[in-house]
Amino acid sequence: MKRIESDAPVNVLHMLKDLSFGGPQNLVLDMIRGNREKKLFNFFVVYNTPPTQARLNDYSNGANVQMYKLDKWSISWMISYVKKLREIIRANNIQIVHCHTNIDAYRARLAVIPYNIKGFFHSRKNRKHATVVLTIHGMTLNLNYLSEFFMGAIDNAISEKNIRVLDRFFLKHCKICFESKAAREFYLKDYHQYPEFGDEKGGILMKSVVIHNGVFVPRILNAKPISYGELNSYVMHYPGEPDVSIPRGKILLAMVGSFSSYAQRDQMLVCKAITLLKQKLGELPFAFLFVGRSTFEKDYHRVKEQEVSDSYPDRDEMADCLQYCRENNLVNDIFFMRPDIDVPSLLKTISCYVYASNQDTFGISVVEAIISGVDVICSNTAVFMEITHNGELARLSENSPEAFAAAISHFLKYKIEEKTESDADRAVDEQIDMKESEEQMIVAARLYTIERCLNDYKDLLYIR
Repeated sequence: MKRIESDAPVNVLHMLKDLSFGGPQNLVLDMIRGNREKKLFNFFVVYNTPPTQARLNDYSNGANVQMYKLDKWSISWMISYVKKLREIIRANNIQIVHCHTNIDAYRARLAVIPYNIKGFFHSRKNRKHATVVLTIHGMTLNLNYLSEFFMGAIDNAISEKNIRVLDRFFLKHCKICFESKAAREFYLKDYHQYPEFGDEKGGILMKSVVIHNGVFVPRILNAKPISYGELNSYVMHYPGEPDVSIPRGKILLAMVGSFSSYAQRDQMLVCKAITLLKQKLGELPFAFLFVGRSTFEKDYHRVKEQEVSDSYPDRDEMADCLQYCRENNLVNDIFFMRPDIDVPSLLKTISCYVYASNQDTFGISVVEAIISGVDVICSNTAVFMEITHNGELARLSENSPEAFAAAISHFLKYKIEEKTESDADRAVDEQIDMKESEEQMIVAARLYTIERCLNDYKDLLYIR
């Protein structure tokens, strides 16, 4: 492959449905922050759902980022939506349209097709239009979306393979990126029965690349701990429920991530692990904080569209966890926090970060926790084996309540013993712990810095 050298900033348009607190949104935010000094890109953002003013300020404050709101896309408004998107791309001389869902990638491909017949029939070498980059987030992206959408409306005599050409037509002209080797291998295995995606030479996924997510490290390292009073102001209270507060003097543990059967995080597993610890210890020496919003309504519609209700039953994961806590007398041990809490500051406040997940494409919050210097316990799935270097940067646990309870118990034993040590012994242990923590922080910060991520994306554009 040939690399084309260029020092000029690249004009990049990020397509986001909303500006909320999800992984793609935070990745884009960190790209914007990390680009302030490097000036590798000129960033533009398209979004559909009206954001809060505070979240809008997050994207635009301190960085020269142009924002465009397009009306929510629908089939009936397809032509209008694509026309407006095309105008934005042309007016700003966009070179990369960076999409975070395959649906946005399809829209972008329509928008970057040359206007005139003459332009369309230019050789590929001379044809000028923006490159569409699709970064795949999550393990449940449907790469046969259009094919399945039209299957019901087309004569059954037409083979499924011929219908799948719809998705292939769009995706083969995109540069597809995965956040981890584990995610790429998962999709290659999942789509191996479709030669045009996987096994066939030149298959769409075979030509994909891995670009690990990056973190804007100063955002993590410069964060300040949250005071007790402020921390309690983020505790969510529910109608008909007594107000609860995080007890003073407790060791704090936390997990960050939306409650979603679609995303496959497993907050319920953590709740069950804490139940086992309470049965063993009686009064718990720690309080556990869940940070995340319920995405039940969004999950419900996705489940209905994709007809996978057996795999992703219609349920509200947060409501399930709340009910479990009531039934098992955990309302004064487990607390549900508002999702707008500052996560880097939270990581500076807690003693241990716990993350249970059945499958993940990267797990950015785990990387942030490692960089912050906090102890980390996470699932031993393939992606966490990859990003923690087989457990060198975090403690890995089997995905069961018993295993997570044992891992948390091991951490608690260490923390409680630390409190009962003599001052001299504690000082020695703290020095050892600090050295180990600093080494882990340095390794993680070097591997997952946003500057490395930005350079990798720029290299992707200039390699043919």
